[in-house]
Amino acid sequence: MDNWTSILDDDSSVNIIYMDCQMASDSAPHCRLLAKIHAFTVRGKVFKWLKNFLTVRQQNIVINGTQSHKVHVNSGVYKSPLLGR
Repeated sequence: MDNWTSILDDDSSVNIIYMDCQMASDSAPHCRLLAKIHAFTVRGKVFKWLKNFLTVRQQNIVINGTQSHKVHVNSGVYKSPLLGR
């Protein structure tokens, strides 16, 4: 935030990208999402960040101190048996 403020104080601009990855990854396989993102010419650090975010993902849930086992997630969001779903 300090960097952004300094840039704006110097009459420069700050570009920000907002993304809702949860909705995009709820139903599509992550590898397919990455292919589409790449097809839209997203490259460099942004693409690398998205790829790191979506690949080799493991998720688990902790409820009242009880932790589920970690599972590999290829698409969507992990639904823990702890949630009763």
